[in-house]
Amino acid sequence: MTIREHAAAAFVFLLGLFIGSFLGAASYRIPRGISIVWPPSACPACRARLGAADLIPVASYWLLRGRCRHCGAPISKRYVVIELLTGVLFAGVYAAATRGFGAAPDWAGFGAGASLASLLLLMAVIDLEHMRLPDTVNAAGAVIGFGLALLGAGVVTPAHALYGAALGFLVVVVCESIVLGHSPIAVDRADTN
Repeated sequence: MTIREHAAAAFVFLLGLFIGSFLGAASYRIPRGISIVWPPSACPACRARLGAADLIPVASYWLLRGRCRHCGAPISKRYVVIELLTGVLFAGVYAAATRGFGAAPDWAGFGAGASLASLLLLMAVIDLEHMRLPDTVNAAGAVIGFGLALLGAGVVTPAHALYGAALGFLVVVVCESIVLGHSPIAVDRADTN
């Protein structure tokens, strides 16, 4: 690998750390119905607003020894783990987009892969903690996937994206029908008369 290839790999890893920081916050906020935009990040224990120095991925956790700067409450390790996992995922996606660092990067493929990896990690973290996947995250995944297909990023065509979304929806409906004993999208006949 050349210096330029090393620098690009380091850049996508760092980009992954920052995206991972956002995913960590989103994985906490979305299931609790808190906006991912506002209010700004704060300590869950003392509610003190976090400054820029408190939000540097991995480094802030290490420098603060895993504790809030204001009240000393422990910071969950989940944030640093999500940041590191996202960085590693981005580096892996970059390796795939450069065919093992041996070719010019396929940036559209990298964007598609990084988006998918981020979304799947977010869904996995939420599912592990809450045993459910919020509709907003699923809808965002469908929009991102279809948008990437329309842009020609990756190997999925718009038709394949629609087929995949329809099949995924059908699988969920069938599974819920089996578990619940009725279709979750069935219309009550009393409501239609």
